[in-house]
Amino acid sequence: MDDIGPYTLDATSSIDPDDETQYAWEFTWRCEAVSPTAGECQTAAGDELELPRTSTPTLAGLLLASAPGPDGQSYNFTLSARKGGRSATVYSSVAVVAAAAAAAGPPPSATIPPIPGKAWRILLATSSDAL
Repeated sequence: MDDIGPYTLDATSSIDPDDETQYAWEFTWRCEAVSPTAGECQTAAGDELELPRTSTPTLAGLLLASAPGPDGQSYNFTLSARKGGRSATVYSSVAVVAAAAAAAGPPPSATIPPIPGKAWRILLATSSDAL
């Protein structure tokens, strides 16, 4: 298991084409392990991860299991945004790949490209002292 974080999810770029002011935004986030093992994401304490219903939840102590390459363990982070009678749901997949036992040097970095036509982003920062 790899304890990473803090991990910040960001939906502040969500837009309302009508610029409706009568209703407030409602955000629902979900993290789900997909493949090769399926299930809920967990905290470092082993509890099911409860994601705050805000536009920018920051997750400390997020525990994501890794798996051997090349594909690693896949997770889906899903955002459902709602304002009044309108809603939209998008997700992004993240893979956590276990390093080989003899691996040395800085950990790899990854970029999640924007989804065409969608106004949301995921920001991720992680570090490791292990070489």
